[in-house]
Amino acid sequence: MQRVLDWLYRNRWLLVIVLGAFLVRLHWNLLVHPLGDYVSSDMKGYVSRADQMLDSFGTRNEYHAFFPYGTHFLIALLKLIFGRDNFAAIGVVYALMGATIIGYAYRIAERVSPHRWVPPLLGSFLVFYYPLISLGGYTLSEIPFGVFLTMAGFYLLRLVQEG
Repeated sequence: MQRVLDWLYRNRWLLVIVLGAFLVRLHWNLLVHPLGDYVSSDMKGYVSRADQMLDSFGTRNEYHAFFPYGTHFLIALLKLIFGRDNFAAIGVVYALMGATIIGYAYRIAERVSPHRWVPPLLGSFLVFYYPLISLGGYTLSEIPFGVFLTMAGFYLLRLVQEG
């Protein structure tokens, strides 16, 4: 039990920042800018390709090759699990991914900065960084790409530092 308490104490800033980021994005995605209300243009393309995948998975569709494949696959998977019109569930997942970006950015700052105050400052800034919040309110590829890019950057940095 003491090890858990020690871990919680050591990671208190990270936990508070990630929780704050998640709550801000959750509020944005569910109340201020619900994803289901903004299915037009690029978003409509990802959602329609996800619906096409659900209707005929495995069928060739050359049109799909011109777009980032992972995003409409992710949306199709979420629609399969939570229901075709459950944009609230997609909003929750996008909020989780957005908060994960902030968590990994915090961890990267811990590894590269010699100052202990830099990661909490960066994390606090990113909790309310409007472009990241706003992008989470759309079914676009930027948030999934951002989370995987930030994760890859962290693990690459860790590999370089630790071998």
